[in-house]
Amino acid sequence: MKLDQILSQQKAQENIYKILSVLYHAPEESILESELLDNLIESAEFISEKLGNMAQDIKTEFVSTENFQDLKVDHSKLFVGPFELLAPPYGSVYLEKEGTVMGDSTMNVINTYKELGLDRSDDFKEPHDHIIAELEFLYYLTFNSIKETGNENYKEALEYLEAHQNFLAKHLAAWVSDFAAKIKEHANTELYKKLAELTESFIKDEVDDILEQSISKVQELIND
Repeated sequence: MKLDQILSQQKAQENIYKILSVLYHAPEESILESELLDNLIESAEFISEKLGNMAQDIKTEFVSTENFQDLKVDHSKLFVGPFELLAPPYGSVYLEKEGTVMGDSTMNVINTYKELGLDRSDDFKEPHDHIIAELEFLYYLTFNSIKETGNENYKEALEYLEAHQNFLAKHLAAWVSDFAAKIKEHANTELYKKLAELTESFIKDEVDDILEQSISKVQELIND
């Protein structure tokens, strides 16, 4: 595969990470006035027809929503509280034997962020292994691997790609299926079921292939 094709795939991947992170925030009607859902569809279609169809389903659910309050209530019950969360959005809940927040896996996430000079925004009060934080971290890694590849800094690009692959294996890819299953079991709205399906499929079925292709190509460039 040519370098420009690899970079185009990574750009689509980057967009999906960012948009998914937005969609796990509380839903707002303003999303229908933006190009975000169309960008999600375009990026997902670039990767595969299957992902494109899933992204289109998400837009369909948003557009057909008559009462956004129903989405907000569902979002709160699944991810926010104040009562028991139906689909806790924290990696440690699924990775720790006790199912507790802020376990060893969370500390590993914190240390991984710190190694790259990152921390949460002061405006984001959730634990570091929240689904939104992990998606934004993967967006950051993808953005930087694209930038370094474009600047012909191939060793630096490879470091970002390998960090991306390692983080996925240890964290988000390790708990996304259990998380998605919780959403599909408990969600009252089709929107969040569709969002869970796209998130799981993208992380589990598509990302590894793109990463392997990207790593292989960058290694070729380093060896040339």
